Amino acid sequence: MTSQLSIRETEVIQSIALGKSVQQIAFELNRSRHTIETHKAKAFFKLGLRNAVEASRYAIATGLVSMPTIDEFLKPTEERRHESSTR
Repeated sequence: MTSQLSIRETEVIQSIALGKSVQQIAFELNRSRHTIETHKAKAFFKLGLRNAVEASRYAIATGLVSMPTIDEFLKPTEERRHESSTR
């Protein structure tokens, strides 16, 4: 089902599933907030999604993102940030 999305739409769905805001995604992809809102709307329409929870479920089901283990989930935020910045 991800093949019906553009590369950018896929990136936006993935970022939403990771809990990022439209503003954060726009900054990271060096695009305007409006452009990201458009990609989000198109992706949601194509996939029949209504909200970020459904986008997250879709991303997990299709392998765009993976579920953290309970140990990863319970790690303090700063420790997770440090680990992701060293990857």
